[in-house]
Amino acid sequence: MAHKPIAISVIIPVAVVAILIIPSAALQRSQAQSDIAKTILEVHNQERAAVGVPALVWNDKLAADAKVWAEHLATTPDFKHDPNRGDVGENIAGFNPSKGISAPGEGQSLWVDEKKEYTGSELNHYTQMVWKNTKEVGCATASGSGHPYSILVCRYSPGGNDIGQKPY
Repeated sequence: MAHKPIAISVIIPVAVVAILIIPSAALQRSQAQSDIAKTILEVHNQERAAVGVPALVWNDKLAADAKVWAEHLATTPDFKHDPNRGDVGENIAGFNPSKGISAPGEGQSLWVDEKKEYTGSELNHYTQMVWKNTKEVGCATASGSGHPYSILVCRYSPGGNDIGQKPY
């Protein structure tokens, strides 16, 4: 069977389009992750500043691990912490995805609202956000058939909410 040669005038435009499209898609994913990181850090660090603890920095590995768990939760009816997360802290929330990039802020606001009930003895999502020894955070979102809302998972290192200790 003889092969017909493909004209270089066909190959070059196809290659150029592929070169332009693939990085653009990766850049869009990167920009979306950067926007989520910015939103997460703004809310967390505002709360941390209010109680006098150092700001958190973003950790891509924590975010990648949070993504795996968020995707798992989004496809199941479960809404629980990852039992295999190791020694990192974890917060989980549901949020309305129709709010776009600000939607993770809605999930975090549920955690921030818990400070109104904080009396100094209980540990909750809010106390994990402001835990004095925590240095890094990484978060991710996912949507799926398991829930009518999207899932936000944040991972913290080192983890906090140690029984018998104060968050700040």
